[in-house]
Amino acid sequence: SNVAYINFVYGAPSVMGFICAAIFCRTSQPPTPPSKSAEETSKPQTFSLKQYASQMKSILCNKTMLGFIFFTGALLSKFNATNSQMSQMMCSVGYTATQAGHASALLMISGTTGGIVVGTLARRLKKQLDFFKISYCISSLAFITLMLLLREPEVFPAIMCALSVVGFFGIGCFPLSLELSVEETFPLDPVYSETAIHFPAMTYAFVLINICNNLNWEANQAVADTCGDAIQPLDYTPYFYYLMAEITVSSCLMLFVINPQLKRYDFDKTEDE
Repeated sequence: SNVAYINFVYGAPSVMGFICAAIFCRTSQPPTPPSKSAEETSKPQTFSLKQYASQMKSILCNKTMLGFIFFTGALLSKFNATNSQMSQMMCSVGYTATQAGHASALLMISGTTGGIVVGTLARRLKKQLDFFKISYCISSLAFITLMLLLREPEVFPAIMCALSVVGFFGIGCFPLSLELSVEETFPLDPVYSETAIHFPAMTYAFVLINICNNLNWEANQAVADTCGDAIQPLDYTPYFYYLMAEITVSSCLMLFVINPQLKRYDFDKTEDE
């Protein structure tokens, strides 16, 4: 009965954003470039399919960029897949739809907060790479903890604590990964590196949702579920083990593979001198 209201709540911000963009966004470039590197990348360039393919090839042959694509993109995929399946996972071990909603909301709120706090501290201390790697590893440990907790009933406060850490550090390190990928691929347009990370991340999230729906066991009859007639309760232990193994391997490899050069920062520093 509340579907119409839910659709309005979901759609209203997008409509407002569209209206504001249509009214206030009149140019693709700011009146004054914020930096020398921004001025360099904003210069008019001829575009061709051959040039696009060449630039994408240079990104896909870059070891650090492949690290961002596979490791950061995969981490974002896990957030999206877990958030979309949260109600399904939690009702199988006795949590209510309200609790699942609160869990999803907390993940979003903590992620937004983390993106601001982690990014601000990293830039102020000029330790973007260090903050990125530390945040990635902390979020990985919290994610593994979350997977273990989601198998257990009556541990809702612990689940919320784990979710807050996952969101704060996991989503918090994502803006840093985009910034570092732009540094690594300078003087290419940032759209190339950002697309190379976002598109595989969204694609893999779809894959993970399908794996989640197939890599599971029958529900433990000893645990009372709250899924109702619309959702079949399942034991997601095999899927959780798969995620934990992947996260562990990704975290270890990330430390050695992702080592970007701050090309844009060095360019601005040289121009200022």
